Amino acid sequence: NYLDLLQLVPGVAIFRQSDLNSDNATPILGERANNTGFLIDGQMNENEVTGGAATQFNQDTIAEFQVITTGYEAEFGHSSGGMVNVISKSGGNDFHGLASVYHRNNAFDSSDIPGKTTETAIPGQTEPPYLLRWDYDAAAGGAIVKDRVFWFASAENIHENQQLNFVAPPNTPQFLAVQEELR
Repeated sequence: NYLDLLQLVPGVAIFRQSDLNSDNATPILGERANNTGFLIDGQMNENEVTGGAATQFNQDTIAEFQVITTGYEAEFGHSSGGMVNVISKSGGNDFHGLASVYHRNNAFDSSDIPGKTTETAIPGQTEPPYLLRWDYDAAAGGAIVKDRVFWFASAENIHENQQLNFVAPPNTPQFLAVQEELR
């Protein structure tokens, strides 16, 4: 996620206590997360309810990424905490494209945990939990009318199957424990 780069900027803290996959809490310089402004090509991109970016973009779509924490111009005046400004890529006179695939599979994982004892082991788990992840990405751009009108498109698809590492607490009714195993 491109918003993870916010962690590299002094004065920015990311809190993901309620939802680990959320970027809703991005306070800058101690301000509330809703006081951080998000722009994509100069257009507002904010979730007005919880803060953070309303729309996510894959990394191949982004040409520039800028975080402004203090001393920004009046054009960014609606946010007191800071601004996250993203400029997207555009096409050019020449056709350019890229494609990538990321794959992760539990067949390449190890179940060897140093110091693993029967107290820390997951009951019935001798192999790494099942995981199959494919991340497909493609981007391309070019000219519609040379030197005048350009196009750029990007797409990403993530497909993931995984097994939960959950052990039902003692005295959990059997019908609930079975449901967790089926997930």
